[in-house]
Amino acid sequence: MRILHCSDLHLGRKVSGSIYSDYFRERYEDFFRAFKYIADFAISQNIDVFMISGDIFDKKDLSPDTLERAEEIFKSLKDAGIKVIAIEGNHDRIFDFENVSWLEYLKNKSYIVLLRPSVKNGEVFFDPWNGKKGGYLEIKDTRFYGVGYQGINFPEYIKALSGIDGNYRNIMLIHTGIGDLKMPGFVSANDFKCIDGKFSYIAGGHLHSKSIQKIGKSFVFIPGAPEYWDIRESEQKGFFLYDTEKEDVKFFESRRRKKIEKHLKVNEDSNFEEQFLHLLSESSIEKGAMYLINVEIPFGTPLNLNLSEYESWMEKRGALNCTVNLKQIDKEREIDNESPMSIEEIENSIISKDKNFGSHSKDVSQTIDMLKSANELDALEILDKLFENLVE
Repeated sequence: MRILHCSDLHLGRKVSGSIYSDYFRERYEDFFRAFKYIADFAISQNIDVFMISGDIFDKKDLSPDTLERAEEIFKSLKDAGIKVIAIEGNHDRIFDFENVSWLEYLKNKSYIVLLRPSVKNGEVFFDPWNGKKGGYLEIKDTRFYGVGYQGINFPEYIKALSGIDGNYRNIMLIHTGIGDLKMPGFVSANDFKCIDGKFSYIAGGHLHSKSIQKIGKSFVFIPGAPEYWDIRESEQKGFFLYDTEKEDVKFFESRRRKKIEKHLKVNEDSNFEEQFLHLLSESSIEKGAMYLINVEIPFGTPLNLNLSEYESWMEKRGALNCTVNLKQIDKEREIDNESPMSIEEIENSIISKDKNFGSHSKDVSQTIDMLKSANELDALEILDKLFENLVE
């Protein structure tokens, strides 16, 4: 069996700015182009199963155009006889359970098999797929288990898989980050100990860059979002191809909007405009590309500039979009020639000086970072967790 695994398509994403701008229209199209490229690849390679580890859509509320374009691509996979298996991500979830999510709509149209475990009397169950619902799907000698986004409750769902039948090749789809952050959206590697070695492939999602994480005897394969959800995202992005007969996994880069990243270092005595123009004169501006200009300045140095003017200057000369990203450098780090301070480190440095929250600066800065992309329900869970840490 040959299985393609992708994740975090974020179809329908709309960037900030004027809806009449080329940037807004082109970036809206880019996410569909990236998905279509992967679907066309699957069809051309006669893939048997197409897995999506959550965040098919960028928002739970869809426009008719977004749904129609998504349906067209899913229909092409269905017409090619490719089974599509999916789970919900945090962007897909609808918290009013009286309504039907758009992933349910795709399932009802037979475009996807939507795996979702059931909860009965407080216990989690993975029932077999019955054509309408279920927590796992069996194809030949392989069982596909789905654990969509569950926030801080994710470990309970993993525990429910500890007794799975080892006579099958088991594959699991998950939508979560794996790390030490004690916040919704992240789980500890220790939470997977109860299923160690029981899955031949764990299809990860949620994180937007490609990575392969070893957890005990198992590996979690995270393909990343095929298109840039945020221009500041780096590392590789694409999809995996898993051959169950050869037990072979290969990674393929996605096709996405070209991004050009440049770096500029300034100080109090620098002529920013002169340095900016010199940097860009080194090569011609590529039409239709996105530019990220990282500007490093010493921590606390005032930079009295209207950066939007420089961004507009780039766009008038052919760039689809330009973002000037300021990075503050700690003076001690500058002397040691180390990397710039991250936004989180800057926030942590500022919070640590507060008389009320200083001793919990790490928890507070992590909470701020999580809240930047959290939905309404997760935000409440994140704040509850912070409160628990503050009163410990």
